[in-house]
Amino acid sequence: GLGQDAVRLQAASALDVVVHLERSRNGRHVACVGVVQDGPGGLAVVPALETRLGQLGTGPAWQSLSLRLGLSPEMGAAA
Repeated sequence: GLGQDAVRLQAASALDVVVHLERSRNGRHVACVGVVQDGPGGLAVVPALETRLGQLGTGPAWQSLSLRLGLSPEMGAAA
């Protein structure tokens, strides 16, 4: 099998974002969209968009996600 570093590199190159779903009485909804980042401690999912108290807000990885999607990072300032 592959070593731990090889698996980390494979995952980092294959995954861009993770969509976190939450379940409620009304069904499922997107709670967070996170960007997969490879750092000194390994892979991490950093929030880019989050719902807080029913409102959409940007997280620390918003600029990275917006650039990947071809959007202006300033679009998230109103979110």
